Amino acid sequence: MRIFLWIVCLTAIVVACTDNDINEPFDCATSSLTLSVEAVQQASACDASDGSITVAASGGAEPYKYSVEGAEQDEPVLDGLRPGIYTVSVTDANGCTAAIPNVAVLAPGFTVTTNLTPDTSCLEGTGSVTVEVSDGTPPYEYRLGNGPYGISNVFSGLKRGVHVIEVRDNSGCEVELRVTIPRGNTGVSWKDDVLPIVKASCALSGCHDGLVRPDLSRYDKAKFYAQEMKEFTQDGSMPFEGSITQEQIDLIACWVDDGAPDN
Repeated sequence: MRIFLWIVCLTAIVVACTDNDINEPFDCATSSLTLSVEAVQQASACDASDGSITVAASGGAEPYKYSVEGAEQDEPVLDGLRPGIYTVSVTDANGCTAAIPNVAVLAPGFTVTTNLTPDTSCLEGTGSVTVEVSDGTPPYEYRLGNGPYGISNVFSGLKRGVHVIEVRDNSGCEVELRVTIPRGNTGVSWKDDVLPIVKASCALSGCHDGLVRPDLSRYDKAKFYAQEMKEFTQDGSMPFEGSITQEQIDLIACWVDDGAPDN
C-alpha cells in the first residue's frame, strides 16, 4: 500500500510541475480561415448610425464570431455604424482570427479616403496616413487621437495598429476614422536579436533544457512555439525566472510577427 501511495504522489508531483509549461498550440498559420466583405451600406447622413458592413467567413472551424472594432456577435451583418473607417474580423472555434482593416462606411456629401504607409520599424513608428476629404464643406480640420484640430491632413511617425483620426468640415459634420497602419517587415534577426535574449534570460539557466520544457535556443523549437513566446513574454509569465526589458519583449514580438524567420 505504501508503494502504491508513493507512486500516486510522484505522479501528482510530475503533473503539477509541468501543468503550466508550454503546451502544443493550434498553429493558426495553417488555418484556412478567410474573411471577405460582401456589402457596405452607407450611412444616411454624417451624424447617422445606420450604416452596416456585411461579411462572409469560410474555412477554419465553426462556429464563427464576427466583430467590428472588438464587439463580437454571431451574425455576419455588422450594423449601427456611423460614417467612418473600421476593422472587421472573424474568430473561429480554434481561436484563429482573420481581419480586414480600413473598411469605409461613407455618407452622402462627405467622402473620406486614406493613403497609408506601412510601419517598418520594430521600436520606432515609421508609418503614416494622408486623409483626403471631398464633397463636404471646406475648410476641413483633422486631429489624431485627443490632439488639437489642425489643417494638416498628414500624420507621420505612427506605429503599426489602429489610430483614431477625426475629421470635421465647416458645416459641423464630424467623422471618426479608425485607421489601421499596416506593419512592414521589421528585419528583426533571430541570430542577432532574439537568440541572445533567449540564451541570456533562460536557456542557459536550465529553464528550457529540452527535458521538461522545449529548448527554445534551438531555432526549430522557437519557430514552433513562436506565438506562445510572444504571448508569454508580453503577459510576464516568460521567462519563468527573472524578467526581460520592454525593448526585448518588443523585439521578440516583432520577430514573431515577421513570421519567425531563420535570419
